[in-house]
Amino acid sequence: MKIKYPQLLPVAALAALLFLLDASYFTIDQRVTGVVLQFGQILRVEAEPGFHWRIPWVQTLKKFDARLLPAESGMQPITTKDQRALQVAAYAKWRIRDVAVFYRATAGQLRSTDLISKGLGRALTSELSTHTLQDAVSADGAMLAALKQATAEQTQDLGVEIVDVQLKSIDLPKDNDYTEAVYDRMRAERQRVAADVRAQGSEEAQKIRAEADGTAQTVLADAYRSAEQLRGEGDAKATEIYAKAYGQDPEFFAFYRSLNAYRASFKDKQDVLVLEPKGHFFKYFKDEGSGK
Repeated sequence: MKIKYPQLLPVAALAALLFLLDASYFTIDQRVTGVVLQFGQILRVEAEPGFHWRIPWVQTLKKFDARLLPAESGMQPITTKDQRALQVAAYAKWRIRDVAVFYRATAGQLRSTDLISKGLGRALTSELSTHTLQDAVSADGAMLAALKQATAEQTQDLGVEIVDVQLKSIDLPKDNDYTEAVYDRMRAERQRVAADVRAQGSEEAQKIRAEADGTAQTVLADAYRSAEQLRGEGDAKATEIYAKAYGQDPEFFAFYRSLNAYRASFKDKQDVLVLEPKGHFFKYFKDEGSGK
């Protein structure tokens, strides 16, 4: 059985159509940004994730990573402000900010990390030369912020954003005595900071104790004043009651006071009191009825 060529035309046309469709679309995910080129010139930038179209064989596509990327400067010879020779390495985290600018700056080459590394190296050399060895070793936030800014200035024509810059390693001079002196100064500085913190804490503690003592004295004074006032009111009330009782029955009142005097004088069995029996104190011992 012979197959006639006209019967194959629909199949060939369908295959050509599918091939054309496959060459006409591309996908962009959230990790990349695409640049559509036409005859080597940037036609448009595709950053939205999903399917996109192009004219096959006329328009080409380059994809660039949209994530944070690392770059290292390598060991850089640096002379510090105090004329100390160091070997310092740093690393940076960066991302592409403007894909079109980045593409033009790198001439379409994806070896952009080398350009970032070189810019980081130049920034590291220029910035650390204005700091002392101790500043470089301590690597405080102000110095790192200045280093990040210098790196951003060195790479501003690349269309990138410098997110972070940190020192990776520092090789100190081989002079052991000097290295030990640096460490001693660092220890002294940390001890000074610790002493300042302890002094501030001690001052705050003394202030709190003084306030607490003042509050306690105020509370005690108020309590003592209230107690004296209540005691005075109680004494006045007792005197008033004694006066009324005396006015109602003077003889009973005298007898009651004598009993209290006897109780206070003979409260212990060992107490001895030498008095003349005829004295006024034993008045109610002699005659309970009449008190004479």
